[in-house]
Amino acid sequence: MIGVLAAPAVGGAESPSVLLQKGIYAEETEGNLDAAIQILAYVDWETGDVAIRDLNTGLNRRLTNKGSWASAEFGLFPLISPDGKEVAYCWWNRDAAFDLRWMSVEEAKPRVLNDRRLAWCQPDDWSADGRQLVAQIVDEQTAGTALVVLTPEQGGMRTVKVLPVSEYSTVRSSPDGRFLVYARPSMEEPDKDLFLLNVADGTERPLIQHPADEAVLGWTRDGGILLFSSDRRGSTDAWAVQVHNGKTNGEPYLVKTDLGEVYPIGFTRDRRFFYGISRRGGGIARARIDWETGKVIAPPVRLPLRSGQAVGNFSVSPDSRGVVFLAGSPPRWSLRCFNLETRRERELASLAGYQTIERPQWLSDGRTITLWGHRLNGSLDFSLLDTITGQMTAIIRGDPDRAAQWWHRAGIESGRVTYVRWDAGQSSFFVIQRDLPSGTEQRRLLRKEADPYARYSFFVNAKEKTVDFVRLPPSPSEGDPGLYARFVLKTGKTAELLKLPCSFQRRAYFNDPSALALGDPTRIAVVASERKSTTVKLLDFTEGQASVRWTVPLPNHATVGDWVSGGRDLWIVRPGPAAKSPPELWLLSAQSGELRKTELEMPGVQRGDPGSAACASNGELFFRVEERGIQEVWVMENAGRVATAQ
Repeated sequence: MIGVLAAPAVGGAESPSVLLQKGIYAEETEGNLDAAIQILAYVDWETGDVAIRDLNTGLNRRLTNKGSWASAEFGLFPLISPDGKEVAYCWWNRDAAFDLRWMSVEEAKPRVLNDRRLAWCQPDDWSADGRQLVAQIVDEQTAGTALVVLTPEQGGMRTVKVLPVSEYSTVRSSPDGRFLVYARPSMEEPDKDLFLLNVADGTERPLIQHPADEAVLGWTRDGGILLFSSDRRGSTDAWAVQVHNGKTNGEPYLVKTDLGEVYPIGFTRDRRFFYGISRRGGGIARARIDWETGKVIAPPVRLPLRSGQAVGNFSVSPDSRGVVFLAGSPPRWSLRCFNLETRRERELASLAGYQTIERPQWLSDGRTITLWGHRLNGSLDFSLLDTITGQMTAIIRGDPDRAAQWWHRAGIESGRVTYVRWDAGQSSFFVIQRDLPSGTEQRRLLRKEADPYARYSFFVNAKEKTVDFVRLPPSPSEGDPGLYARFVLKTGKTAELLKLPCSFQRRAYFNDPSALALGDPTRIAVVASERKSTTVKLLDFTEGQASVRWTVPLPNHATVGDWVSGGRDLWIVRPGPAAKSPPELWLLSAQSGELRKTELEMPGVQRGDPGSAACASNGELFFRVEERGIQEVWVMENAGRVATAQ
């Protein structure tokens, strides 16, 4: 039910906010609202469709109809026109790229506005008459984020400014379409100022400069007031400034204190400002249990991360003193580190321009992290990051081979990094050893591969100077079994340690043998994931022949982790017994295949993702969590008031 709105405030230093509606949709409060007619555009995350909701009647309607999540397509950032008749949005298409799309709400027939493949796009704002659309796009040719202006009904796209990818921010159009305003860093300072861009000639100049961090919220319909957020008082507050002909008129003034992190939606004609709040949390939790008895020693507690961004893949340091994690989303990643002893967090590197980044991995020296990532154009990078000095060393930069294999592993020993690289020209995998001080490399043939669809996983042990690898054929075949083998750098020879029965091969993946082998090279755990089930098989092998010690079926979406308790058990995250009950931690005995339930419940854990949890060397368990809460739409009364005498 829509709440009763308060009367506009007159004078005073702060404008009240009134709750308009709770729980209007399932996931992100992203979208925008023409508050005069109260229509909200949003993404229905039950299906990934773009939808609208009439806040007066409470009725929802899907504008796209992709069906279930059997289709990987989905919408993002729907933006409804001021008259509520058109919607622009971003769409992840079946070709694994983004489209900028537009449709009439009445006809609901989408039209693609971009004329080239996009690695990212986001519609930002409409002009007041609904004829001009402002959007941001990232493609494979542009070295940055292009601010573009479109006229959806007539077609055509014009780039007015290209910003570095790392300087992404919300963009708002002046109601007459003459200017764009956005936040970006000034000079070398990380905090952002507001800048004004002339759409006609592309000239840019600062609008609000302050040592604090600013962000754009919205422009009143008549263009007289610009609302923005700033932390200049130590908290994130809403401020406003009068604007005339692209220039400020007077000093900014405080509108509302303690605004917090919000999603700007838009202004009504009577200068009320609508915004969304997603009251949920996410991050990384830590817990400690007795691996022998399964009793909880310390219940899950979330790390006090302050990045304010979505938390992605993470890894725990070998000494159990730090956690590195990816924050943000493509193409603007940030690699951050949380010190578990000092409880301080810092940014290690800005990783802008990447579409995907593999889970960061610590090397045995305890200070170096490996980073594998695909850039927006599909090229592969591999770098080493020194967590003490912050120095980034590029090992592979811009490899154009889109077929480059994932799940490479690297090792470093005595100033030499060892890794595996695919050479498409020779259809072969090579082991590369690079001396870091001199940059010289040695290259040895690891294995030729005639089948381009064969699947590989590599595990480098730089100290022992070996490379273990698993090869799986594209599909089960009696004449082409899977293979687990070891390459010895000293001799240049490969020993085939284990041939895998073909019944184990479909959609199988392997965790790191150094963790799964129980210290005994004659025992390997295989996790086979089918469409509706998961099984774990423990294989004993001698002289290249495998025998099954036990086979244990698991529920769908179960997560199989590493060995714990000295290699006696595998930890497994299983779905709870009821639909809404939290996932549970179980242990799987290597000796008997017996499953034992522990006392630990893991609310919010990302089920089915082996990278969502990790066991530290001190026995603590870390896991990534997402807490879904209430999504709310609020209205800020009289947000566009003119400042009274102070």
